[in-house]
Amino acid sequence: MTYEAPTPTPASARTGKTVQEYIDETPVWADATPVHFAPITGMQWLIWWLAAAGKFFEGIVVFMTGVAVWPGDIPDGCSGTWPTHHHCMDSAAKEAIHAVARGVDHGPAA
Repeated sequence: MTYEAPTPTPASARTGKTVQEYIDETPVWADATPVHFAPITGMQWLIWWLAAAGKFFEGIVVFMTGVAVWPGDIPDGCSGTWPTHHHCMDSAAKEAIHAVARGVDHGPAA
């Protein structure tokens, strides 16, 4: 059994609009008058401006962090938080954990 791809339809035979036609479309009112501005409410404008300002300040924070933190300033990864703690134990602590996992008894716990 072989697969045959469907033959592409020529642009003249397609119905509907292309993506570029949707992008280039000028909105019109019901009476065919072109819309010269975005018909949104004052609250929608406020939300739009707040969202735009938030993205702008988010970009500033990311940029400033990237400029301020140099690779040499980053510690070795032992911050004491749970995800990094298991990487930061000394070798004696690691050996004790492995011994407990193997069931080796080292005497009474302190």
